[in-house]
Amino acid sequence: MKFKALAATFVVALLIAAAAPAAQASPSVVSALGGFHNTTGVAFSPDGSLAYVMQNDGTVWGPCSLVVVDAKSLSRVGEPLSTGIGCAGVNHAIAMAPDGSKAYVSLAEGKVLPFSPATLTFGAPITVGTGGVGQIAFTPDGTRAYVAATNNGSV
Repeated sequence: MKFKALAATFVVALLIAAAAPAAQASPSVVSALGGFHNTTGVAFSPDGSLAYVMQNDGTVWGPCSLVVVDAKSLSRVGEPLSTGIGCAGVNHAIAMAPDGSKAYVSLAEGKVLPFSPATLTFGAPITVGTGGVGQIAFTPDGTRAYVAATNNGSV
């Protein structure tokens, strides 16, 4: 399958050097971490020390898991954390609240899953639609999260 072929060659967690425009005209790749399966979601802790990477098991609609990565050393922190729910094709995403107290993961079956970065645990699924769920964005104050319910045509 096309997704399995991509999984073998896909490299995620590219760290982009973003300097001031006068110092550097365009971003450049400074490092990469491979070995993930069908990744499409990455969020960072507010201090930038940890990256939270969403992946599935390498099959279409396979189970999603979250991998925590030390952003400085590019080493994985612990084992992948399974969501127990299938990914929405390649639409699964993760969004971190501005204060880092919570995150939400978008999944298949119209589900969004709360995630606690402090305890590395998932909460009960929240149904927001009937099909795949796409991107998630928090308001700047972190009191609300907006979810793109792709099959419903709504936010």
